[in-house]
Amino acid sequence: MKKSTLITLGVVCTVFVVCCNKIKDLTAIEIDLPYSQSVTLPQASVYDSAITHQAFPSTGVHYSSSNLPVVSGQQGIISQYNTSINLISKFYMKSLSLIDSPSNAPFNYLDTAQIYICMNANDSTLIAHSYGIANLDTLNMIVDTTVNLKTYFLQDTFYFKFSGHFVSLPPNSLQQIKINTVMHLSANPLN
Repeated sequence: MKKSTLITLGVVCTVFVVCCNKIKDLTAIEIDLPYSQSVTLPQASVYDSAITHQAFPSTGVHYSSSNLPVVSGQQGIISQYNTSINLISKFYMKSLSLIDSPSNAPFNYLDTAQIYICMNANDSTLIAHSYGIANLDTLNMIVDTTVNLKTYFLQDTFYFKFSGHFVSLPPNSLQQIKINTVMHLSANPLN
């Protein structure tokens, strides 16, 4: 009799633990948040005043943008999903693409692109890159999904920074490179 009571109690406890874990999983918040920003490319003279009316250097030219502000929108998102800062477990970049804007020309003038995320001028973390770029109209970059960017999301504003190696001058019609990202937010109200 005692043995069957212990077995029944063990089964009930196991079912209870499994059910609690399933409820926790069902209440988890998993959302994708799109962000977009544009980098205005400088005139040729900004790359290097020596090349303005001369041949482009065979070694190419490196260019880094200034920090580009992105409003996180964290307060509205936290409110919309009825969660709080302390329940957010992870915020990471899911995807990032570059588009030549407004012409949608191929990236045949660029062989390396890197995107950094920053909180201020003194810190930066590489979050996406592409090396050996071919003639692509849209550049889907390799992103590091293991970097938890929660501290950036919790700021009112975080920053993207573009860095690239140009093997030729961009087309005259090119004005901007558009950065499209999807960030992923994980939170659990039952933590």
